[in-house]
Amino acid sequence: MPRVVLQPREMELPDNIFHPASAQPPNLDAIRELLGMFAPVIKCVAKAKWKATQLDDFGISLPGLETVPVGVTVCLSRPCMDRLKEAVTTSVGGFLPALVAAMAAGGTAPIIAALELTSVAGTVIGAGVTIGQVLVPAVLVLAAHGALIAGQLMLHDTLGNAANGVCLNYPALPAIVTGVLNPVVGLVMLANTPVIVTPR
Repeated sequence: MPRVVLQPREMELPDNIFHPASAQPPNLDAIRELLGMFAPVIKCVAKAKWKATQLDDFGISLPGLETVPVGVTVCLSRPCMDRLKEAVTTSVGGFLPALVAAMAAGGTAPIIAALELTSVAGTVIGAGVTIGQVLVPAVLVLAAHGALIAGQLMLHDTLGNAANGVCLNYPALPAIVTGVLNPVVGLVMLANTPVIVTPR
């Protein structure tokens, strides 16, 4: 009976196994086109003054916990505030679809690259969190709460409280903590946590 001898053979893997040829890099021009009139809004928000909101920012004094981060605050200049107000009042229903479409085209990183925000994306706002990590989620929140934010912006403008711009305060920590325990409930809380607009 003839013997069958199996010779070991070295397997060669293609260099692009983790980057298939079919996976094309995102088209940055297409992303900019999808964002349209909202691109300047996202750029000015990214370049605004960011910080992690702490309990003492709300006048709450708990010994040892004053510096615990409870959310995110973004302070906008007057020109940036005017851009945001125009975007959320003239096209309150278009902001969110435009951003979702841009994210579907490649995710967060290409949006940052398309808007030339790579240089500010690494800025730490507190607790080891960078602008790049929270920018797109933050803008999604702005888009989702556009009508409410527009009303607050116009109110502050009418009262003469916005000469120097405004701050957008988003107390997201309770929803984030809840999301660790129950992601579904956490997402619902995030969607329903309002953005509070205060004078700068």
